[in-house]
Amino acid sequence: MTPARKTLLKRLIKIGVAGGLLAALYAAADWRSVGRVLASLDVGYLVAGLLLFVPQTLVSAVRWRRLVAPLAAISLGEAVRQTLAASALNLIVPSKLGDLSKAAMLPLAGPGDRARAGGLALLEKGADVAALALLWFSGWLAVSGLTLCGLLLAIAAAASWTRLRSSSGCSLAACSLALWTLHLLQIDCFLKAAGVFASWSEAASRIPAAIFAGLLPISFCGIGTRDSALIWLFSDVAPASVMAAVGALTALRYLVPGAAGIPFVLAGGRAPSKPLAERARSTREKRSLAWFVKT
Repeated sequence: MTPARKTLLKRLIKIGVAGGLLAALYAAADWRSVGRVLASLDVGYLVAGLLLFVPQTLVSAVRWRRLVAPLAAISLGEAVRQTLAASALNLIVPSKLGDLSKAAMLPLAGPGDRARAGGLALLEKGADVAALALLWFSGWLAVSGLTLCGLLLAIAAAASWTRLRSSSGCSLAACSLALWTLHLLQIDCFLKAAGVFASWSEAASRIPAAIFAGLLPISFCGIGTRDSALIWLFSDVAPASVMAAVGALTALRYLVPGAAGIPFVLAGGRAPSKPLAERARSTREKRSLAWFVKT
């Protein structure tokens, strides 16, 4: 069997596992009840959750742009394109490994820079895990949403301080915490849209566990495994049919950015651009030409 056929077979197996898990869950929760929950969602909370895709994408793009600044000067628009293209690739690779493809989309000069970019992409993934784990820990400590917002504002204020603003590590930590706070807030909006009003500490102590469960590479985009975890984790708060509906909404976190990124994958993930050194050389040439014209 060729490698391409093996990859296709694995993908079909994962889709089959996801479909089987969903079928079992909806059968146990009564799929008619799930349908009624989806039909009666609170439109306000649902729209609020969907609108959070915009700041999530922007924060992720700003973080990537700042992280790779020593290697390549890319615009915010290019960073957004690469972020969305990676989201599209996450639909076909396990555990969000499509995010690593952003390193291949950068306009770099040499193979050494490409390896460094790959290391930065891995660092970004590590920051995601650390930020989500920290928010999970804050939930177990019963930190209120107001206290958490205060801590995030303090981090943002520290990051804007002149001495720390130039620190890529501080920027990475601040953006990662802000990004995953937005992710948890989005799922909290989906919960409220389905009529589940849990406190922030309750949500923060349970949702990250479901997200980590969804990263297991046994189903398509975590569908089925994440839903099962949500039903189990919130069994004392809401019936299975309601949490199955919430699980269906959480799948939009992969499908919406992934669908938006498909055109950028087809276009190569980036607009035509130049490596950092080449851009600097081009700027010097333009200045020299302007000086020659003046003289």
